Amino acid sequence: MVSDNTSFSLALLKQLSNNNKTGNIFFSPFSISSALAMVMLGARGNTATQMSEILQTEDCWGDVHSSFAKLLTVLNRPDAPFTFSVANRLYGEKSCPFTQEFLIQSKKHYRAELESVDFKTRSEEVRIDVNHWVQQHTPGNITEVVDEDDLNELTRLVLFTATHFRGIWNKDFSWSETYDAQFWLNKNDSKPVKMMKQEEDFACTFIEEANCKILEMPYSGKEVSMLIFLPAEIEDDTTGLEKLEKELTYEKFVAWTHPGKMQTCYIDTYDLNTVLSSMGMVDAFDHTKCDFFGETYICSFKQPNRGLLYSRHITTFWIHVNKSSRVFAYCRSSASRFVMVYTAVHNWEQTSGSALRY
Repeated sequence: MVSDNTSFSLALLKQLSNNNKTGNIFFSPFSISSALAMVMLGARGNTATQMSEILQTEDCWGDVHSSFAKLLTVLNRPDAPFTFSVANRLYGEKSCPFTQEFLIQSKKHYRAELESVDFKTRSEEVRIDVNHWVQQHTPGNITEVVDEDDLNELTRLVLFTATHFRGIWNKDFSWSETYDAQFWLNKNDSKPVKMMKQEEDFACTFIEEANCKILEMPYSGKEVSMLIFLPAEIEDDTTGLEKLEKELTYEKFVAWTHPGKMQTCYIDTYDLNTVLSSMGMVDAFDHTKCDFFGETYICSFKQPNRGLLYSRHITTFWIHVNKSSRVFAYCRSSASRFVMVYTAVHNWEQTSGSALRY
């Protein structure tokens, strides 16, 4: 499951990068893949095949949902030296005949309870309730994820995944070491930013084929780390990340970040419909082709034209990084200077754990 989730996250990163050549990209691969997998519980036929293909779970079809359940247990454990909470919730139209099998499996594997609501006549009340739930589970960092136009009388089922992470750096940055510097967006453009500085030993390496440096910064307990990929050079109006993004695969990611490769060095809200369709998940968003109905699937409507359509896939996030900790909140709905020498003054990429976020 870790390899599948990482492969999916890298493929999604490349697709998002193709759509946004110079802007910042932040997303939680685990939140997205677990939400898609929950929807896949109720998919069949070509819809299920396409979803499995982009999640890259074809070789472990029978173990997908149990694997996500195990990973959720590990991430949500109360004794962890970090906070990583994932909460799932289903909001379903009370008149829609959802199958018990789908509801049982959603609760069993993804801890997602169904809230029966009235989308037909009280969609605004539901919207307020949903935003309140998101606010509670992010805690207070995301106050609104559903706009007034997102829910209406045609809505039948909405799935929400709220993720909250808080980690304390294993070695804190000193507040007195903050300084101003230019951060280079490309070779020609820069902007002034506040930089954090630290002198400490960290694992790092240089990858010649991608012309980039990699630094690992662990959180307290060293179970979770942030990996920083910094291109050695930037050219013209590019960010310097293009070559790295082109070269990066799951196999290379594992090889580049293997402990034997890393040496010690001294340091001084996306709408994913189009993106997922481009990756091959087409039928789920097409009301003439989507297949989510049947006795053992999401709902038991017999007529295809009364079935469910995967209409929107939205992500929203909030992030805060400071000297002693890193906090991010993420909600999904489905409707440094270091010596090698290494000064992170232009664009870099990051990942943590089982590709929890980028």
